[in-house]
Amino acid sequence: MTCCIAALAAGGEAIVLVADKMIGNSVIQGEPQGLLKYDAIHRDWWVMFAGDVPVAGDLIGRLKAAFPKGSLDAQNVDAYLSTVLFEKWRDDTERAYLRKEGYDHAGFRDEAPKKMLATDYADLRNRVMHRSLYAELIVAGFDGDGNGHILSCSGLSNSSQFVPSNHDMSGYYAIGTGAAGAMWMMSYKDVGSLMDTRDVAYYAVEGKYYGELGEGVGECTDLIVLRHNKKALCVNTRIVEKHMMPICDKLRPRKLGKKERKRLKKVTGQKLRWPA
Repeated sequence: MTCCIAALAAGGEAIVLVADKMIGNSVIQGEPQGLLKYDAIHRDWWVMFAGDVPVAGDLIGRLKAAFPKGSLDAQNVDAYLSTVLFEKWRDDTERAYLRKEGYDHAGFRDEAPKKMLATDYADLRNRVMHRSLYAELIVAGFDGDGNGHILSCSGLSNSSQFVPSNHDMSGYYAIGTGAAGAMWMMSYKDVGSLMDTRDVAYYAVEGKYYGELGEGVGECTDLIVLRHNKKALCVNTRIVEKHMMPICDKLRPRKLGKKERKRLKKVTGQKLRWPA
């Protein structure tokens, strides 16, 4: 229930972040004023989240505490990102499943197989191993040389859980239920890190516009532009709605009109006759 996008621009000298504001579940949804799905976790690095809001809040706090002061390269951030997600999962699974049985993770691994019935142990282990954080993160920022980077990591229970990915080569990435639509449209428009910052900002907003086709993606749009050692440029949601969304609407794919249907009538031949 989200669409968050990060994209490199101007040869990696700028990073564009775009996000919706929708939170909730299948029953209750809303777009609270003041909610931001991004936050600064370091002087040079920002995080975006998709998924369970309380979990995301805890993860953001952990990232802020984990990141040391001073310049960080992508490899440093990669390691911190993966570790923070894993430690959150470890703490949550221990509290939810293991403490009531008298174990921590080390004890459960080393002692439980000897003390528990095999079926009980297998059932408990299965619940622990398939515990999901219901959260995805994008971390974007600049290394000490001012080069922009985009990293992501998933806390969802799947084969990529806690395995970070680097998106510098593609130049952009999206998370949340609207990610597929956003990524498809940005790929279709050949978005790349060498593009002008203004163009990337538009295409990222347009990507989120198409991401709204995904379940639970809100219509309100936050836009922020990051530059190394400069104050972040935050574009008000109302400004995005007034000046950028009309362009998205104008350029979007349209249904057939009278002129197009008239032209299609010419597409005939001996083997093709349109039915009435």
